[in-house]
Amino acid sequence: MSRSQVVTLVLLVFCLGFQNSRGHFLSGVHDAVKKKADYLKDLHEQMKNLHNTAETNKAKWNLVAANSQRVRKLGSDLSAVSAAVSRLEDNMRALSSKQNQLRGDVGAVTRDVQDKEKQKPDHMGFEARFHRTMSRHEGFIKDLDKRLQQVQQKLKSLETAVSSATRDSNELRKRVDRNGNEIKRQKEQSRLQERRLMSEMNNLRSTVRNTRNMNDYKLPIFPGKSPNSDDVQGDVSQLQAQVSAILATQRSERSKSDRLFALISELQDKKDDKVDPSGKSKFEIKVDPSGNVQHRQELQMAFPAFAKDQPKDCNLTAVFSDLQDKVQRLEKRPYVGHCEVGVLGLPWKADGKTDYGGSGAVKFSKTFRTVPVVSAALYRLYHAGYQPVGIVVSADDITEKGFQLKIYGWEQTKLYSAGVQWMACG
Repeated sequence: MSRSQVVTLVLLVFCLGFQNSRGHFLSGVHDAVKKKADYLKDLHEQMKNLHNTAETNKAKWNLVAANSQRVRKLGSDLSAVSAAVSRLEDNMRALSSKQNQLRGDVGAVTRDVQDKEKQKPDHMGFEARFHRTMSRHEGFIKDLDKRLQQVQQKLKSLETAVSSATRDSNELRKRVDRNGNEIKRQKEQSRLQERRLMSEMNNLRSTVRNTRNMNDYKLPIFPGKSPNSDDVQGDVSQLQAQVSAILATQRSERSKSDRLFALISELQDKKDDKVDPSGKSKFEIKVDPSGNVQHRQELQMAFPAFAKDQPKDCNLTAVFSDLQDKVQRLEKRPYVGHCEVGVLGLPWKADGKTDYGGSGAVKFSKTFRTVPVVSAALYRLYHAGYQPVGIVVSADDITEKGFQLKIYGWEQTKLYSAGVQWMACG
Protein backbone atom coordinates (compact mmCIF):
# COMPACT_ATOMS: atom_id res chain seq x y z
CA MET A 1 0.00 0.00 0.00
CA SER A 2 1.39 3.25 -1.00
CA ARG A 3 1.72 6.34 1.16
CA SER A 4 -0.95 8.30 -0.72
CA GLN A 5 -3.47 5.59 -0.24
CA VAL A 6 -2.77 5.55 3.47
CA VAL A 7 -3.27 9.30 3.68
CA THR A 8 -6.50 9.07 1.72
CA LEU A 9 -7.73 6.32 3.97
CA VAL A 10 -6.93 8.36 7.08
CA LEU A 11 -8.72 11.41 5.69
CA LEU A 12 -11.72 9.30 4.83
CA VAL A 13 -11.86 7.88 8.34
CA PHE A 14 -11.52 11.42 9.82
CA CYS A 15 -14.33 12.74 7.67
CA LEU A 16 -16.60 9.90 8.63
CA GLY A 17 -15.86 10.47 12.33
CA PHE A 18 -16.44 14.27 11.99
CA GLN A 19 -19.81 13.74 10.31
CA ASN A 20 -20.89 11.31 13.04
CA SER A 21 -19.80 13.71 15.80
CA ARG A 22 -21.58 16.64 14.04
CA GLY A 23 -24.75 14.66 13.79
CA HIS A 24 -24.60 13.84 17.48
CA PHE A 25 -23.90 17.55 18.33
CA LEU A 26 -26.79 18.82 16.24
CA SER A 27 -29.14 16.26 17.70
CA GLY A 28 -28.03 17.32 21.21
CA VAL A 29 -28.60 21.01 20.41
CA HIS A 30 -32.03 20.22 19.00
CA ASP A 31 -32.93 18.29 22.14
CA ALA A 32 -31.70 21.20 24.35
CA VAL A 33 -33.75 23.73 22.38
CA LYS A 34 -36.80 21.52 22.63
CA LYS A 35 -36.32 21.17 26.40
CA LYS A 36 -35.91 24.98 26.71
CA ALA A 37 -39.12 25.54 24.76
CA ASP A 38 -40.96 23.09 26.97
CA TYR A 39 -39.57 24.87 30.07
CA LEU A 40 -40.67 28.27 28.78
CA LYS A 41 -44.09 26.89 27.99
CA ASP A 42 -44.38 25.49 31.50
CA LEU A 43 -43.16 28.82 32.92
CA HIS A 44 -45.79 30.68 30.89
CA GLU A 45 -48.47 28.35 32.22
CA GLN A 46 -47.23 28.96 35.78
CA MET A 47 -47.30 32.77 35.27
CA LYS A 48 -50.82 32.52 33.92
CA ASN A 49 -51.86 30.46 36.92
CA LEU A 50 -50.22 32.99 39.27
CA HIS A 51 -52.08 35.87 37.55
CA ASN A 52 -55.37 34.05 37.93
CA THR A 53 -54.53 33.35 41.57
CA ALA A 54 -53.74 37.07 42.13
CA GLU A 55 -57.06 38.13 40.60
CA THR A 56 -58.85 35.61 42.79
CA ASN A 57 -56.99 36.87 45.88
CA LYS A 58 -57.84 40.51 44.98
CA ALA A 59 -61.52 39.68 44.73
CA LYS A 60 -61.30 37.81 48.01
CA TRP A 61 -59.53 40.85 49.60
CA ASN A 62 -62.27 43.21 48.40
CA LEU A 63 -64.84 40.83 49.80
CA VAL A 64 -62.95 40.73 53.12
CA ALA A 65 -62.81 44.58 53.22
CA ALA A 66 -66.53 44.82 52.55
CA ASN A 67 -67.17 42.22 55.22
CA SER A 68 -64.97 44.12 57.70
CA GLN A 69 -66.87 47.34 56.97
CA ARG A 70 -70.12 45.51 57.50
CA VAL A 71 -68.74 44.10 60.73
CA ARG A 72 -67.81 47.62 61.92
CA LYS A 73 -71.26 48.91 61.00
CA LEU A 74 -72.84 45.98 62.76
CA GLY A 75 -70.65 46.72 65.79
CA SER A 76 -71.81 50.36 65.86
CA ASP A 77 -75.41 49.23 65.43
CA LEU A 78 -74.88 46.70 68.18
CA SER A 79 -73.48 49.40 70.50
CA ALA A 80 -76.47 51.63 69.72
CA VAL A 81 -78.81 48.71 70.34
CA SER A 82 -77.03 47.95 73.61
CA ALA A 83 -77.35 51.61 74.65
CA ALA A 84 -81.04 51.53 73.76
CA VAL A 85 -81.42 48.28 75.68
CA SER A 86 -79.70 49.85 78.69
CA ARG A 87 -82.03 52.84 78.47
CA LEU A 88 -84.99 50.50 78.21
CA GLU A 89 -83.72 48.61 81.24
CA ASP A 90 -83.43 51.90 83.14
CA ASN A 91 -86.94 52.82 82.07
CA MET A 92 -88.19 49.39 83.11
CA ARG A 93 -86.52 49.76 86.50
CA ALA A 94 -88.04 53.22 86.88
CA LEU A 95 -91.43 51.86 85.87
CA SER A 96 -91.08 48.96 88.28
CA SER A 97 -90.14 51.37 91.07
CA LYS A 98 -93.15 53.54 90.22
CA GLN A 99 -95.31 50.43 90.10
CA ASN A 100 -94.07 49.39 93.51
CA GLN A 101 -94.69 52.91 94.78
CA LEU A 102 -98.20 52.85 93.34
CA ARG A 103 -98.76 49.46 94.92
CA GLY A 104 -97.60 50.86 98.23
CA ASP A 105 -99.89 53.87 97.79
CA VAL A 106 -102.80 51.58 96.90
CA GLY A 107 -102.03 49.45 99.93
CA ALA A 108 -101.86 52.54 102.13
CA VAL A 109 -105.16 53.78 100.73
CA THR A 110 -106.69 50.34 101.25
CA ARG A 111 -105.47 50.26 104.82
CA ASP A 112 -106.80 53.77 105.38
CA VAL A 113 -110.18 52.74 103.98
CA GLN A 114 -110.21 49.66 106.16
CA ASP A 115 -109.26 51.74 109.18
CA LYS A 116 -111.98 54.27 108.32
CA GLU A 117 -114.51 51.46 108.00
CA LYS A 118 -113.43 50.14 111.37
CA GLN A 119 -113.65 53.62 112.86
CA LYS A 120 -117.03 54.67 111.53
CA PRO A 121 -117.77 56.93 114.49
CA ASP A 122 -114.79 59.08 113.44
CA HIS A 123 -116.06 59.39 109.87
CA MET A 124 -117.17 63.01 110.35
CA GLY A 125 -113.76 63.93 111.73
CA PHE A 126 -112.11 62.45 108.64
CA GLU A 127 -114.39 64.48 106.40
CA ALA A 128 -113.55 67.63 108.34
CA ARG A 129 -109.83 66.94 108.02
CA PHE A 130 -110.34 66.23 104.34
CA HIS A 131 -112.18 69.54 103.85
CA ARG A 132 -109.49 71.42 105.77
CA THR A 133 -106.81 69.83 103.61
CA MET A 134 -108.71 70.70 100.44
CA SER A 135 -109.24 74.28 101.60
CA ARG A 136 -105.52 74.53 102.41
CA HIS A 137 -104.68 73.24 98.94
CA GLU A 138 -107.10 75.73 97.40
CA GLY A 139 -105.37 78.49 99.35
CA PHE A 140 -102.02 77.33 98.00
CA ILE A 141 -103.44 77.34 94.47
CA LYS A 142 -104.81 80.87 94.90
CA ASP A 143 -101.44 82.02 96.24
CA LEU A 144 -99.73 80.50 93.22
CA ASP A 145 -102.22 82.27 90.94
CA LYS A 146 -101.45 85.58 92.63
CA ARG A 147 -97.72 85.03 92.22
CA LEU A 148 -98.24 84.12 88.58
CA GLN A 149 -100.18 87.36 88.05
CA GLN A 150 -97.39 89.33 89.73
CA VAL A 151 -94.80 87.69 87.49
CA GLN A 152 -96.92 88.51 84.43
CA GLN A 153 -97.21 92.13 85.55
CA LYS A 154 -93.43 92.29 86.03
CA LEU A 155 -92.95 90.86 82.56
CA LYS A 156 -95.28 93.50 81.11
CA SER A 157 -93.41 96.26 82.96
CA LEU A 158 -90.11 94.87 81.67
CA GLU A 159 -91.49 94.85 78.13
CA THR A 160 -92.60 98.46 78.45
CA ALA A 161 -89.20 99.40 79.90
CA VAL A 162 -87.43 97.65 77.03
CA SER A 163 -89.63 99.41 74.46
CA SER A 164 -89.04 102.80 76.12
CA ALA A 165 -85.31 102.11 76.25
CA THR A 166 -85.39 101.24 72.56
CA ARG A 167 -87.19 104.49 71.77
CA ASP A 168 -84.71 106.43 73.90
CA SER A 169 -81.85 104.72 72.08
CA ASN A 170 -83.29 105.64 68.70
CA GLU A 171 -83.84 109.23 69.81
CA LEU A 172 -80.28 109.33 71.15
CA ARG A 173 -78.95 108.07 67.84
CA LYS A 174 -80.92 110.74 65.98
CA ARG A 175 -79.64 113.37 68.40
CA VAL A 176 -76.08 112.18 67.93
CA ASP A 177 -76.50 112.38 64.16
CA ARG A 178 -77.87 115.91 64.46
CA ASN A 179 -75.01 116.89 66.75
CA GLY A 180 -72.53 115.41 64.28
CA ASN A 181 -74.03 117.44 61.43
CA GLU A 182 -74.04 120.58 63.59
CA ILE A 183 -70.40 120.00 64.53
CA LYS A 184 -69.49 119.60 60.85
CA ARG A 185 -71.31 122.82 60.00
CA GLN A 186 -69.63 124.72 62.83
CA LYS A 187 -66.32 123.27 61.76
CA GLU A 188 -66.77 124.57 58.22
CA GLN A 189 -67.82 127.98 59.55
CA SER A 190 -64.79 128.11 61.86
CA ARG A 191 -62.53 127.27 58.93
CA LEU A 192 -64.03 130.04 56.82
CA GLN A 193 -63.76 132.48 59.72
CA GLU A 194 -60.15 131.51 60.32
CA ARG A 195 -59.33 132.00 56.66
CA ARG A 196 -60.95 135.45 56.65
CA LEU A 197 -59.10 136.38 59.82
CA MET A 198 -55.78 135.25 58.36
CA SER A 199 -56.35 137.24 55.17
CA GLU A 200 -57.31 140.35 57.14
CA MET A 201 -54.27 139.91 59.38
CA ASN A 202 -51.96 139.65 56.35
CA ASN A 203 -53.54 142.73 54.82
CA LEU A 204 -53.13 144.61 58.09
CA ARG A 205 -49.47 143.60 58.35
CA SER A 206 -48.78 144.77 54.80
CA THR A 207 -50.63 148.01 55.55
CA VAL A 208 -48.54 148.68 58.67
CA ARG A 209 -45.34 147.85 56.79
CA ASN A 210 -46.23 150.20 53.94
CA THR A 211 -47.20 152.91 56.43
CA ARG A 212 -43.80 152.77 58.13
CA ASN A 213 -41.93 152.86 54.80
CA MET A 214 -43.88 155.70 53.13
CA ASN A 215 -42.47 159.21 53.56
CA ASP A 216 -45.29 161.09 51.85
CA TYR A 217 -48.01 159.21 53.71
CA LYS A 218 -51.46 160.81 53.81
CA LEU A 219 -53.66 160.39 56.79
CA PRO A 220 -56.90 158.50 56.13
CA ILE A 221 -60.13 160.34 55.62
CA PHE A 222 -62.60 160.43 58.50
CA PRO A 223 -66.14 161.03 57.22
CA GLY A 224 -67.99 163.91 58.82
CA LYS A 225 -64.93 165.87 60.01
CA SER A 226 -64.28 169.45 58.93
CA PRO A 227 -60.98 170.42 57.23
CA ASN A 228 -60.08 172.76 60.11
CA SER A 229 -60.33 170.04 62.80
CA ASP A 230 -57.21 169.88 64.98
CA ASP A 231 -58.48 167.18 67.33
CA VAL A 232 -56.98 164.25 65.36
CA GLN A 233 -55.71 162.61 68.54
CA GLY A 234 -59.22 162.48 69.98
CA ASP A 235 -60.61 160.96 66.79
CA VAL A 236 -57.87 158.33 66.72
CA SER A 237 -58.44 157.53 70.41
CA GLN A 238 -62.15 157.15 69.78
CA LEU A 239 -61.45 154.82 66.86
CA GLN A 240 -59.04 152.80 68.99
CA ALA A 241 -61.66 152.46 71.75
CA GLN A 242 -64.21 151.21 69.22
CA VAL A 243 -61.76 148.64 67.85
CA SER A 244 -60.85 147.49 71.38
CA ALA A 245 -64.51 147.04 72.30
CA ILE A 246 -65.14 145.02 69.16
CA LEU A 247 -62.10 142.80 69.80
CA ALA A 248 -63.17 142.23 73.43
CA THR A 249 -66.57 140.83 72.40
CA GLN A 250 -65.40 138.92 69.30
CA ARG A 251 -65.13 135.53 71.02
CA SER A 252 -68.68 135.48 72.35
CA GLU A 253 -70.69 136.99 69.49
CA ARG A 254 -70.14 136.30 65.83
CA SER A 255 -71.84 139.49 64.75
CA LYS A 256 -69.33 141.56 66.67
CA SER A 257 -66.54 139.51 65.10
CA ASP A 258 -67.93 140.38 61.68
CA ARG A 259 -67.97 144.05 62.70
CA LEU A 260 -64.29 143.73 63.64
CA PHE A 261 -63.43 142.34 60.20
CA ALA A 262 -65.47 145.09 58.55
CA LEU A 263 -63.68 147.75 60.61
CA ILE A 264 -60.24 146.37 59.71
CA SER A 265 -61.17 146.31 56.02
CA GLU A 266 -62.50 149.86 56.32
CA LEU A 267 -59.20 151.05 57.80
CA GLN A 268 -57.26 149.34 55.02
CA ASP A 269 -59.49 150.80 52.30
CA LYS A 270 -59.25 154.28 53.85
CA LYS A 271 -55.47 154.04 53.77
CA ASP A 272 -55.02 152.59 50.28
CA ASP A 273 -57.77 154.40 48.31
CA LYS A 274 -57.03 157.77 46.77
CA VAL A 275 -59.14 160.77 47.59
CA ASP A 276 -61.18 162.42 44.88
CA PRO A 277 -60.13 166.10 44.22
CA SER A 278 -63.68 167.14 44.90
CA GLY A 279 -63.35 165.75 48.42
CA LYS A 280 -65.89 162.93 47.93
CA SER A 281 -65.35 159.38 49.11
CA LYS A 282 -65.94 156.59 46.60
CA PHE A 283 -66.38 153.53 48.78
CA GLU A 284 -69.02 151.92 50.94
CA ILE A 285 -68.57 148.89 53.21
CA LYS A 286 -71.21 146.21 53.74
CA VAL A 287 -71.07 142.92 55.63
CA ASP A 288 -73.19 140.06 54.28
CA PRO A 289 -74.72 137.42 56.63
CA SER A 290 -71.74 135.09 56.04
CA GLY A 291 -69.28 137.67 57.37
CA ASN A 292 -67.69 138.65 54.01
CA VAL A 293 -66.84 142.30 53.41
CA GLN A 294 -68.25 143.87 50.26
CA HIS A 295 -67.24 147.24 48.74
CA ARG A 296 -69.43 149.47 46.62
CA GLN A 297 -68.36 152.50 44.59
CA GLU A 298 -71.69 154.33 44.79
CA LEU A 299 -71.72 156.32 48.06
CA GLN A 300 -70.87 159.99 47.58
CA MET A 301 -70.15 161.88 50.82
CA ALA A 302 -68.74 165.38 50.76
CA PHE A 303 -65.86 165.89 53.14
CA PRO A 304 -62.38 167.37 52.58
CA ALA A 305 -59.11 165.58 53.35
CA PHE A 306 -56.51 166.58 55.88
CA ALA A 307 -53.39 168.30 54.70
CA LYS A 308 -50.15 166.45 53.96
CA ASP A 309 -48.29 168.01 56.86
CA GLN A 310 -51.05 167.21 59.34
CA PRO A 311 -49.40 166.66 62.79
CA LYS A 312 -49.89 163.70 65.11
CA ASP A 313 -49.69 161.13 62.30
CA CYS A 314 -47.42 158.98 64.48
CA ASN A 315 -50.41 158.16 66.71
CA LEU A 316 -52.16 156.53 63.75
CA THR A 317 -49.16 154.24 63.35
CA ALA A 318 -49.58 153.29 66.99
CA VAL A 319 -53.22 152.45 66.28
CA PHE A 320 -52.19 150.11 63.48
CA SER A 321 -49.53 148.52 65.71
CA ASP A 322 -52.11 147.94 68.43
CA LEU A 323 -54.47 146.38 65.90
CA GLN A 324 -51.66 144.14 64.67
CA ASP A 325 -50.92 142.94 68.22
CA LYS A 326 -54.57 142.18 68.84
CA VAL A 327 -54.84 140.23 65.60
CA GLN A 328 -51.79 138.19 66.58
CA ARG A 329 -53.39 137.45 69.96
CA LEU A 330 -56.53 136.36 68.16
CA GLU A 331 -54.42 134.09 65.97
CA LYS A 332 -52.90 132.40 69.03
CA ARG A 333 -56.18 132.05 70.90
CA PRO A 334 -57.18 128.53 72.06
CA TYR A 335 -60.12 127.00 70.24
CA VAL A 336 -61.71 123.62 69.60
CA GLY A 337 -60.73 122.56 66.10
CA HIS A 338 -62.32 119.11 65.87
CA CYS A 339 -64.93 116.99 67.69
CA GLU A 340 -66.19 113.45 67.15
CA VAL A 341 -68.97 111.46 68.79
CA GLY A 342 -69.90 107.82 68.58
CA VAL A 343 -72.30 105.21 69.93
CA LEU A 344 -71.10 101.65 70.38
CA GLY A 345 -73.23 98.60 70.93
CA LEU A 346 -70.42 96.75 72.62
CA PRO A 347 -69.57 93.32 71.17
CA TRP A 348 -69.03 91.82 74.61
CA LYS A 349 -72.26 89.81 75.00
CA ALA A 350 -72.26 88.36 78.47
CA ASP A 351 -75.39 86.14 78.14
CA GLY A 352 -76.01 86.33 81.89
CA LYS A 353 -72.49 85.28 82.86
CA THR A 354 -70.47 86.86 85.64
CA ASP A 355 -67.10 88.63 85.40
CA TYR A 356 -68.41 90.80 82.58
CA GLY A 357 -65.81 92.90 80.76
CA GLY A 358 -63.80 93.61 77.66
CA SER A 359 -62.10 96.28 75.61
CA GLY A 360 -62.36 97.59 72.06
CA ALA A 361 -60.28 99.90 69.90
CA VAL A 362 -61.89 103.12 68.61
CA LYS A 363 -60.26 104.89 65.65
CA PHE A 364 -61.02 108.55 64.90
CA SER A 365 -62.15 109.50 61.40
CA LYS A 366 -59.61 112.35 61.42
CA THR A 367 -56.33 112.76 63.29
CA PHE A 368 -56.46 115.49 65.99
CA ARG A 369 -53.86 118.25 66.27
CA THR A 370 -53.21 117.33 69.90
CA VAL A 371 -54.32 114.59 72.28
CA PRO A 372 -58.10 115.12 72.61
CA VAL A 373 -60.28 114.99 75.70
CA VAL A 374 -62.43 111.82 75.62
CA SER A 375 -65.49 111.07 77.75
CA ALA A 376 -67.56 107.87 77.71
CA ALA A 377 -70.75 106.82 79.50
CA LEU A 378 -73.32 104.03 79.47
CA TYR A 379 -76.59 104.64 77.67
CA ARG A 380 -77.90 101.03 77.71
CA LEU A 381 -77.53 98.40 80.44
CA TYR A 382 -79.37 95.06 80.64
CA HIS A 383 -78.73 92.86 83.69
CA ALA A 384 -80.45 89.83 85.22
CA GLY A 385 -81.78 89.22 88.70
CA TYR A 386 -81.45 91.29 91.83
CA GLN A 387 -77.73 90.74 92.47
CA PRO A 388 -75.39 93.72 93.05
CA VAL A 389 -74.57 95.58 89.83
CA GLY A 390 -71.27 97.41 89.35
CA ILE A 391 -70.11 98.62 85.92
CA VAL A 392 -67.13 100.85 85.08
CA VAL A 393 -66.51 102.42 81.65
CA SER A 394 -63.17 104.07 80.88
CA ALA A 395 -61.23 105.45 77.91
CA ASP A 396 -57.53 104.51 78.07
CA ASP A 397 -54.48 104.86 75.80
CA ILE A 398 -55.78 108.09 74.24
CA THR A 399 -53.80 109.35 71.24
CA GLU A 400 -54.40 111.71 68.34
CA LYS A 401 -55.64 108.75 66.24
CA GLY A 402 -57.84 106.80 68.68
CA PHE A 403 -58.20 105.20 72.11
CA GLN A 404 -59.14 101.98 73.94
CA LEU A 405 -62.68 101.74 75.33
CA LYS A 406 -62.87 99.42 78.36
CA ILE A 407 -65.80 98.11 80.38
CA TYR A 408 -65.74 95.80 83.37
CA GLY A 409 -67.89 94.97 86.38
CA TRP A 410 -68.10 93.21 89.72
CA GLU A 411 -67.82 89.48 90.01
CA GLN A 412 -71.47 89.18 91.15
CA THR A 413 -72.79 91.23 88.24
CA LYS A 414 -74.68 89.33 85.54
CA LEU A 415 -75.21 91.30 82.37
CA TYR A 416 -76.74 90.61 78.98
CA SER A 417 -75.80 93.71 77.00
CA ALA A 418 -74.39 97.22 77.33
CA GLY A 419 -74.03 100.29 75.10
CA VAL A 420 -71.59 103.19 75.42
CA GLN A 421 -71.68 106.73 74.02
CA TRP A 422 -68.37 108.60 73.71
CA MET A 423 -67.25 112.08 72.67
CA ALA A 424 -63.76 113.40 71.83
CA CYS A 425 -62.78 117.06 71.35
CA GLY A 426 -59.39 118.64 70.74
